[in-house]
Amino acid sequence: MNHCTVTWWPDARDELARLWVEGPSRQQIAEAADEIDRVLAVDPEASAEPGPEGLWRLTLRPLTVQFALEEPDRKVIVVTVRLQAD
Repeated sequence: MNHCTVTWWPDARDELARLWVEGPSRQQIAEAADEIDRVLAVDPEASAEPGPEGLWRLTLRPLTVQFALEEPDRKVIVVTVRLQAD
């Protein structure tokens, strides 16, 4: 399995920073974001589910991301991030 390159759209990166500053647990958010990067780099389809408009969705509490997968280039682009509702 070829590893993927993971990038975040600027809006998603900004939202992650906002969630980290304002969220309930900075440590949990940072750990989830790091794990999301690791999972998406290794095998994005294995842990995610297809979503609308060709995007994929991955939840690693407390975060949920939507991402696009550019298959020929093995590039993953995180488009949105939000706190998972309890």
